[in-house]
Amino acid sequence: MSENFKNFELRFHDYCIQAAYRDLTKNPDTQPNEYYKQPLMEISALRSAMPDEALQVIRYTIEPQIPIADKNKPWVWMEKLRQHYTDTVGSSLLTERYKYWTTMQQNSQESVQDWEVRVRQAVSLCDYQDAQDMHARDKFIFGLDSDIIRTELLKTHLKSDGTPKSMSDVASEAKALETAQKASKLISDNANKPVEDVHWTSHRQPKLKRERGTCYRCGDLRYPHTGYDCPAKGKLCTNCGLSDHFARVCLETSHHVSPRPRGKGARSHPMRDRDSGRNGYSQRRNQEVRQLDSTDQSLHYTDEYVDNTDDTAYIVSSLSLLFTHKHLTEIMCCNVLFEM
Repeated sequence: MSENFKNFELRFHDYCIQAAYRDLTKNPDTQPNEYYKQPLMEISALRSAMPDEALQVIRYTIEPQIPIADKNKPWVWMEKLRQHYTDTVGSSLLTERYKYWTTMQQNSQESVQDWEVRVRQAVSLCDYQDAQDMHARDKFIFGLDSDIIRTELLKTHLKSDGTPKSMSDVASEAKALETAQKASKLISDNANKPVEDVHWTSHRQPKLKRERGTCYRCGDLRYPHTGYDCPAKGKLCTNCGLSDHFARVCLETSHHVSPRPRGKGARSHPMRDRDSGRNGYSQRRNQEVRQLDSTDQSLHYTDEYVDNTDDTAYIVSSLSLLFTHKHLTEIMCCNVLFEM
């Protein structure tokens, strides 16, 4: 008898007991009318419990075979179903065997374990009796999707002791081969995976000279600037190559200094030298101031140093000389010097 139908019959019997469709105090063989106390309800539950394929069998194969007088007898319906699914002679058995050998194949996404379960379920409908395990073993091997696994299993049907392999034996071998294939593929994929390049970024902070009351980014002697107001914002130091400060405040070891090339015919200026230029300009400015003071004139001056990208000073110096003689006001000096 088919294992599938036996399982269904057992589950349906339990359901009828739970639903009180049957009287267990009666004998179903000698007192069927009393045992099946709610026959119409049981037949209705039988139809509802069948899957679509089995329901088609009931409608077009089983029901036409039942006489009108037996339409309300659930035991007759169950007997016809039992004969249909378990009888060794009949079109249903041949159909199941035909599908078993011709249409069943392992799917490409189906595991070996799932394929084994499907083969065991299908062979139970073929009623091979004592030869069931042998036919299940053969179908399991023939229907494998992997050519490698099937080739290995076809090498021999005997075990090391000389006895034939069972369905469980070939299934275990196939699972081991499947696991080895997956491991080999995983190793191969990892070996062929390109190595990503690693880009290192330096986050070294520059060493800057910090004096009270001065800007440690640009070196302004009057007051420190905020980050966005400082002229050194976004500029590169020609001493260390880092950004946001000038070379005059850099304490790093000098690597190279690349002054901007001067144009043809341009005159040299005391401020071209980063260290001595400022001192030379200051001395000249102080000398002019002393000369003006000696003539009893008032002097007011302001200066501002602004550095360009190459840390060469842009010096904008406004020297306003206001002196008064009798009925005379004269602007003595307005000098703007640019160092490119």
